[in-house]
Amino acid sequence: MLTLENIPNREYSSSDDVVNEFEGFQRAIEVFHTRKYPASKQELINEARNLHVRNVIIKALEACPDKEYSSPTEVINECRTRLQSR
Repeated sequence: MLTLENIPNREYSSSDDVVNEFEGFQRAIEVFHTRKYPASKQELINEARNLHVRNVIIKALEACPDKEYSSPTEVINECRTRLQSR
């Protein structure tokens, strides 16, 4: 389940903005959970782009270490770290 901890720490102008962030993160999580692992950083980025995942997630993926990821949890944790440092 998504929590407020998972969306970027920034000022939102409306509740619709918050809902859009949640939807974008939900889409990304679905992508990460439905693919086969291991997966390279570039494979994850390409798949996210092809499935129109929110740009903030793609940027977080691009900032992640260039390595093979063994699970969706590993990817999500790396992305969360990158998003929290923004």
